[in-house]
Amino acid sequence: MKKGQKVHLLSEEERRDKLNEFFVKAKTETPDSSFAIGFPASELKEFATTSGLVSDLEIPADESDIYYSWIGSGLGLGVSGGVTIFFTESEILLKIYEGWRVYRNFLNDETLNKLAPNKINSWNGQWLNCVYNKKNKTNFDFESFINLQ
Repeated sequence: MKKGQKVHLLSEEERRDKLNEFFVKAKTETPDSSFAIGFPASELKEFATTSGLVSDLEIPADESDIYYSWIGSGLGLGVSGGVTIFFTESEILLKIYEGWRVYRNFLNDETLNKLAPNKINSWNGQWLNCVYNKKNKTNFDFESFINLQ
């Protein structure tokens, strides 16, 4: 994002432009933390001030690795204090993935404007709680998801 831009205020065309810029970077640039999740900051681009992962080692990665970094990051389970837990258990990962469609539907529903965008890891935790909590199986109140912060 450019300074001062807010994701939720971008037009459809601006969003498409951002996505195309991302595709070009993924295809042509050496991965760094400005567009690849979990990669080291680039000292060449002066991003190092915001990261402790500064490195001059070139980690071999291709375009797919950059996309995988975003998917993998989105599969995290947010817990208190900004900590994210990652699982390797396929059943849990599938349940998290299934919850993404519900989250997107909530984000697109204009009547639920209190639901925080860009909180996929927090959502994942709430979603798994809903899916695996036996007392939520009947008459679940989806309004309770609005309080995700």
